[in-house]
Formats: sequence, structure tokens, C-alpha cells
Amino acid sequence: MAGQVADLKCGGNGQLDMGVEQLEYIHLHKTAASAVAGAVLGGAGEEEIERLRRYSRCTGLMFQVVDDVLDVTKSSAELGKTCGKDLVAGKRRTRS
Repeated sequence: MAGQVADLKCGGNGQLDMGVEQLEYIHLHKTAASAVAGAVLGGAGEEEIERLRRYSRCTGLMFQVVDDVLDVTKSSAELGKTCGKDLVAGKRRTRS
């Protein structure tokens, strides 16, 4: 949830000058947190939670980066969802 909040705070006015560290924070915290929360709620042990945390950080980061790339390189028809929303909202993902 922290990643989603940070992501929402970033957009809309085009004034964001986000560095790699901030972008990584958003990507890691948008997807990994939900996997870890599921493990905790499911009663997983500390070792299982830590393994899932490491795995979900990697896959979550990969998913978010690919999603950002597809958002600007593919059409809505190709992906079956609205593309280009970040660009229209003036969100900048990294320093230019």
C-alpha cells in the first residue's frame, strides 16, 4: 500500500523529478506488500514470509517495470486496458 500511496502522490502536474531510488521504492512496495500480507494472514512462519518477500520483491519490480514500458509502447487494443494514462497525467517516471 505504501507504494501505491507514493505513486498517487507523484502524478498529475508534471513537476515530479523522480530518481531511480524513488521509482524502485514505488515499484517494490506496490506489489510485494500484498504477497507478504497474504502470507502473514495465512499464518506463514518467519522463514516462509522472508522467502516470499524476496521472491515478490523481484517479481513485483519486474512486473511494474514491464507495465510501465508497455504503457508507452503498446496500444490499449493490444493490452486490453487503457494505455498512456501516466503520460496524459503528466507523470514522469525518471529524471530526464
